[in-house]
Amino acid sequence: MITGDQRCLAEAPLAVLDVETTGLSARGGDRVIEIGVVLTSGLEEVDHFEQLVDPGRPLDPRATAVNGITAQMVRGQPRFSEILPRLEPLLDGRVLVAHNASFDLGFLREEYRRAGTRLPERPVLDTCRMARSHFSFPSNSLGALTRRFGISSRGAHRALADARMTLALLGALASLLESRGLCTLAQLAGVAPAGSSSRRRAPHPGLHS
Repeated sequence: MITGDQRCLAEAPLAVLDVETTGLSARGGDRVIEIGVVLTSGLEEVDHFEQLVDPGRPLDPRATAVNGITAQMVRGQPRFSEILPRLEPLLDGRVLVAHNASFDLGFLREEYRRAGTRLPERPVLDTCRMARSHFSFPSNSLGALTRRFGISSRGAHRALADARMTLALLGALASLLESRGLCTLAQLAGVAPAGSSSRRRAPHPGLHS
């Protein structure tokens, strides 16, 4: 849990992740088809992991229309259970960061379960929740927020590109919150004790749309 975590963001090793999927329902049988992870030190990328995954089921054409990942691209790629020995050591000891983390982690939990194991509990920082908790932006989607902060969206909707966009967004949000005296993981996550200044929503700054 991130509640009560008094580490400053720059001190915490992060694993910023994103998954692309066959559809929207992890419990309904949709599967991960790509994962991207960016590892950081002091908020700077030091390594990354990117892997297409064979989901063992047909792709939803609507998902392909968004992420551009086709059946031909995932054919012959490893199953999720086969990438776990490489993935899990990358996440170990790190704070997980994602935009709308419940989506990504929901899919990861199901993939771990299918592989006969469990996704270990780790601290999680959700940039969507950060934006929603501390500001009043018109939209908290990754696309809208990266446009607002002038962050490049090159390669958007592919896992590694979205993970890098999330890292850049985290840095932008954290910089604004630091100017308000908020820097610990708990404060940034919006889970500091009731009455803390970290719970006061600020009007969004005059950034370009």
